[in-house]
Amino acid sequence: MPTLDGTIKLRVPAGTENGKQLRVRGRGLPKGKTGERGDFYVIVEVALPTKLSDEERANGKSFAASRISTPSTPSP
Repeated sequence: MPTLDGTIKLRVPAGTENGKQLRVRGRGLPKGKTGERGDFYVIVEVALPTKLSDEERANGKSFAASRISTPSTPSP
């Protein structure tokens, strides 16, 4: 992820939805006279492929079917 200071790695939590804001502390613009750095905000944009091979489509359907037939357990 490019920032004012260079590129950083950003971990996106599993299940993060499109449009979610993530905060990177201390990587934003300097604040007033103190020069203390503010926070840098990233907005997640999920891009899905528009063209899938037959194998990829079959894998997606298999995964979706397994999610429907298996009740999800809540996270601790």
